[in-house]
Amino acid sequence: ILVFSLLLLIGATQAAEQKNVDLNHWGYGYYYFGQIMEGAYRNPNGDSKTVSHVWDQETALGYGVTAVVNERNIVTLASEIKLLHSFPQRKIDNFNANDHSFNVIIYHAEGVRSFGDPENPYLELGVGYWPYKYNKDVRNLGEYLFRSEIYAPTLINYFDFPRVHVLGFRASGHFWNNRINTDVLLTSEVQTFPEKDLTLSWLGSVDVTNYLQFGAGISFSRLISMDENRQDSIPFNAPENEYNRYITGQDTAYVPFSGTKLMARAALDIRKLLGSPDILGENDLKVYTELAVLGTKNYPDFVIPLPFRSFSPTDSIKPYTKLSERIPIMVGINLPAFRILDVLSFEFEYFKFNEYYSNSLMYRNTETYPLPIPDTEYQQSKLDTASNYPVDLSPYKWSLYGKKTVSDCFDLIGMVGRDHVFTRSKQISTSSPQDMILGAGHWRWMFKVMFRI
Repeated sequence: ILVFSLLLLIGATQAAEQKNVDLNHWGYGYYYFGQIMEGAYRNPNGDSKTVSHVWDQETALGYGVTAVVNERNIVTLASEIKLLHSFPQRKIDNFNANDHSFNVIIYHAEGVRSFGDPENPYLELGVGYWPYKYNKDVRNLGEYLFRSEIYAPTLINYFDFPRVHVLGFRASGHFWNNRINTDVLLTSEVQTFPEKDLTLSWLGSVDVTNYLQFGAGISFSRLISMDENRQDSIPFNAPENEYNRYITGQDTAYVPFSGTKLMARAALDIRKLLGSPDILGENDLKVYTELAVLGTKNYPDFVIPLPFRSFSPTDSIKPYTKLSERIPIMVGINLPAFRILDVLSFEFEYFKFNEYYSNSLMYRNTETYPLPIPDTEYQQSKLDTASNYPVDLSPYKWSLYGKKTVSDCFDLIGMVGRDHVFTRSKQISTSSPQDMILGAGHWRWMFKVMFRI
C-alpha cells in the first residue's frame, strides 16, 4: 500500500502540475478493538453455539487525492488497506481459519461533472465507485435501502461505517437553495452474491424547515440480472432438483433474488426548535427515524417443509406471506452531550422477521446454494426435539454511540449495544455469514481511535 500510495502521489502530482489542477491530498488510519460479550456462532458443520468474550479488532490505512480539474469537474481517487483477523482462530476439519490477512481495496474512485452555478450546482453526474450515505443522522443502524437484502431479508451494518460502497452511475439534483435534494443511481451489485446485477434507485429529501426534514426512496433491487441462472432460484418442483423439498402450490414457481425496496425517513432537530441554546452541541437533541419495506411482493404459496425424522406436512413454514414482517424500523435520538462529546446517539431497531429467522446470508453467499430462503435452523429447533438451538431469537437491536474530536487529527469513537455482527472468517466457503448477535442477552462493545490528515 505504501508503494501504491507513493506512485499515486507522484503520478497525481505530475498530472496536476502539467494541467494546472488543484490537488488535495488526504489520508487516515484507525485502530478499533472490542469484545462480543455474548453471542452465537455457526460452525462449518452447520451447528450453532453460544460464544462469549470474543475479541475483535481491525486496523486500516487509507490515502486519497481529490483533483479539482476545473470548476465543473472533480476526480477523487483513494485506496485503503485493512489488517483483518478471522474468527474463530482454530483449525477445523483441516481448514485453516486462524490466519490474519491484508485486504487492499479501492475506497473511492469517482469522477463528477457539475452543471449550473459552480458554487451551487443544480445537477451533478458521477461515475465510479464511492461510499454512499443518504441518511446523515444514522450512526450505526438504519440506511436500509442499500444495507439490506430481500428474499431472504437480511440487514447488514459495520461498526462506525454507516454507509455502503456502490459501483455505477449517479445523477444528483439540488433545488430550492439545496432544500430539495434527489439522487438517481444505477449500480452494479458488489456487496453480496450474486454480484454484477444492476439496481435502479431513486432517493429524495426535503427540508421543510431548518429543523424538520423528510426523505424517501425506492430501489428496484437486482432489476437486471447479469447471470440468468442466478436471478431466480431453481424451480422448486423440479424432480431433478435436490432441493425440491422447497416447493410452492404452483406448477412452476420461483422466488427471485430481485424485488422492490421502499424507504421513508424523518428527522426533527429539537435544538434548533428551541433556538439553538449555547449549552447544547450542534448534534444534540435530534430525533430521527427510518423504515423500509424489504420486498413489496408476498409469496404466500412458498412453503418450506422442515426435514425431520418424523416429518409430517404440518412441519412447514411460510416465510414470505406477510409484508409487515419485512419492515425494519429504526428510531434514534442524539442525547444531550453538552459539547463534551461531538455526538451521543442512541438507536433502537425492530425487525419482526428476525423473531423467526436469524439475520443471515445463509445460502446467498455460497455459490453451491443459490436459494433465496431464510436460515430455518431456529424454526426447526422448535419443532424437532432432537435439535437444540442455543438461543431464542430477538427482533430488537439497540446501539449507544459516542464520538469526540480531541484534536485536529484525532477522533475517539465508542459503541456498546446489540447491532449486527457478521463472522469474518476464511471459512466463508463452508459457512455462510450469520449475525453473531441474535438473542436478547447478546451484546458487544467497541472502541476506535482514528487519525487523519
